[in-house]
Amino acid sequence: SPKVYYRVQRFQQALRLIVRGQDIDWVSIALTCGYFDQAHFIHDFQAFTGFSPTAYISHLEKQVSESSSDHDERVDHQ
Repeated sequence: SPKVYYRVQRFQQALRLIVRGQDIDWVSIALTCGYFDQAHFIHDFQAFTGFSPTAYISHLEKQVSESSSDHDERVDHQ
């Protein structure tokens, strides 16, 4: 439906802003992406990812750290 499409587009825009690696201002991201308020943004974030925004960032950082560790181990063994 058009409503779901809009939600997905809005959420993808938020993800693009988040992954830029800058300090994250959650309220600013929510408003920039067209959310009425931060609560609506968090609701969509959890619906699409299963994580709160801050838990999602922690999860990403952990994956990057583990990936970097795995890469370092492979390089050391060559």
